[in-house]
Amino acid sequence: MVSIADREGDIREWYELAQETDAPAAAAYIVRAKQERRIEIEEDEHGYLWEWMAAQPVLERYEIAVAAKGGQAARMAMLHIRAGEVTLCGRIGRGHTPLSVHAVFACEPHPPAGVAAIRWMLLTNLPVDTAEQARTLIEWYGRSRYSFA
Repeated sequence: MVSIADREGDIREWYELAQETDAPAAAAYIVRAKQERRIEIEEDEHGYLWEWMAAQPVLERYEIAVAAKGGQAARMAMLHIRAGEVTLCGRIGRGHTPLSVHAVFACEPHPPAGVAAIRWMLLTNLPVDTAEQARTLIEWYGRSRYSFA
């Protein structure tokens, strides 16, 4: 089972609990990130999740069908997919230890005029080493959020 949450599920303690469970596969998650997070890039070097992921090479260009919603017509969206493993630093003074997660950044670089671009930063404890694995996570998340045509 994989728990899928939108931005309200972006809670560090939830990621920590999933990491600490005896059966990690039983605590799998895909969560759309709500906030910017400080990450370790290399030893003693830090950066920020969204900026770092946006600078990663495009793993794949992937087209999805987005159903009509909120007065917007159904459309096709071309996403640029980036993926990587990141280490979340946590807030200074909160006593959080570093936490490794996989991130998948799905971004629509050229949305239609008047339409908000799709920008999903998905955090997961599932492996994301290939374009196929990234697509699977995007499809699972998308089906929980949108009705794909």
